[in-house]
Amino acid sequence: MGNSLHSILTEQKARVHFACAGAGADFIHRLWRTPGSSAYLAGASMLQAHEAVERYIGYKPEESYASESVATDMAIKAFMSSVQSKTGNSDCPVGIAVTASVASNRIPRGEQRAHIALVQQNGFFQQKLGLEKTEGKAARAEHDQVIADTLENLLVNHIGEGEEESQNRLLEQLMKNPVFWPNGKRGSNRSDLNVFFPANFNPIHDGHRLAWQEAERLTNQVVAFMIEARPPNKSPIPAQELLRRIAILKKEDEGLGHPMVITKGKPNYIDKARAFPGSSFVLGADAALRLFDPNWGYNVEEMLSELDNLDTKFLVLGREIDGRFASLENMNPPEKFRHLFQALEGRRDVSSSALR
Repeated sequence: MGNSLHSILTEQKARVHFACAGAGADFIHRLWRTPGSSAYLAGASMLQAHEAVERYIGYKPEESYASESVATDMAIKAFMSSVQSKTGNSDCPVGIAVTASVASNRIPRGEQRAHIALVQQNGFFQQKLGLEKTEGKAARAEHDQVIADTLENLLVNHIGEGEEESQNRLLEQLMKNPVFWPNGKRGSNRSDLNVFFPANFNPIHDGHRLAWQEAERLTNQVVAFMIEARPPNKSPIPAQELLRRIAILKKEDEGLGHPMVITKGKPNYIDKARAFPGSSFVLGADAALRLFDPNWGYNVEEMLSELDNLDTKFLVLGREIDGRFASLENMNPPEKFRHLFQALEGRRDVSSSALR
């Protein structure tokens, strides 16, 4: 591996996780044989069988395993692994992946190619590499070297860079399978989920923990954490930041078994209720009060009536607001719709903004 990449990764305080399927051994070897690479190399995942790729990305691809979408989802998983393993001075998580169809002991009918994806905190890049259609051990080694050179050049040229359009492409890919299940699977089917905890989780704190614990005690169901990519009255959350938060949540949640759901275009509770009829939502007293505030652009009675028709329930944890403790008992929801709300017991006066 060239000194330039080693220097760049060191200077950027990068933390790299590399995933590969079909090719990539040369690049792994370059990383591992470089003295001092432990400063930035978080790990590597070598996937050969299709089943191994499926377990890694969390679903069975409908298209070829050597494709742009599979490479992107491999890089997504690698990025999340990098976030979870970040230690010391590393503050630039990087996930880079390649999935390829390269020279083997016979010439295939389809094209020989490699798809590469790079996910980092502020950027996303993709590249397709066409390879000479050939066969044999020497040709395979040559293909692997070309792929390693391309991976190295991609990191040298783009580490630390980003552009808004690439963020949108990454979010589009992420939303194809926006549910992260505790067993490592990803998917789009949310029909088994009935209790959601929408929050930014930036960072997670004891108030969140108390809320979901009390909600699970009350409902006897597992709570699914939910993060909206376009939260109301706040800046959009980039795809990488969504992935960072999900990765940290999953690390904190190890063994507890909470699904994680990313939504887009469902900023308000009425939007969530329409998307998930018959569901319960965990929220703090401050968020509950906003449901009764017409300044958010809704006719309150019409909205509450629709929420009632959608069989929506709200599980409300009290919290301190402007120096006073607010709870369901003292916020006086309209009596006509009081049955939509249930109080959660306990109190934790902490907020993500204060922790940040």
